Amino acid sequence: IFAAFLAGCFYIYKNKRLFNNFIAFILNIRIFGNLMKCYYFLNFFSVFSLAYSAGITSAESINLSASVIKVPEINKKLKKAENMVYNGCEVATALGVTGLFSSYAMSQITAGEKAGELDKMLKTVALDYKNKLEVSMNVFLQVVEPIMLIFVGIIVAMVAINGYKAYFGSLFSMF
Repeated sequence: IFAAFLAGCFYIYKNKRLFNNFIAFILNIRIFGNLMKCYYFLNFFSVFSLAYSAGITSAESINLSASVIKVPEINKKLKKAENMVYNGCEVATALGVTGLFSSYAMSQITAGEKAGELDKMLKTVALDYKNKLEVSMNVFLQVVEPIMLIFVGIIVAMVAINGYKAYFGSLFSMF
């Protein structure tokens, strides 16, 4: 059963269309989706702030940052934002059009862009997504932990029952 599960996971991973559909499905599940979005956006803003503070243009920084996200729907929206920035649009406006990021993130980016401190505000946004990721991970663990305890309990009970059955079965066969 375990080998069939691993083979199925490997097949889904290698098949790009199935993998993209699986990721889109997972992103729509509230707990898993929030967890994955926080992870992706934490990486996006971390790379964006590093690239921008290193002197790379805003559009190139968005392009570089989008490469860490492997979700086609999100990448399409970020590509659109990148093109808007290439055409002279402000970063906050271009990222706001995507509808991907929280209102807090957008307000921080807008304030940072107007103040000339975009790199610091991008770091602040990355820190906010890091905190959201930690909260989402705690919620995820609170949901999964009881399920895993029940699952492991069932396995231990099955092993114990089969062990006692084998032991007492051979004991009673002697009489």
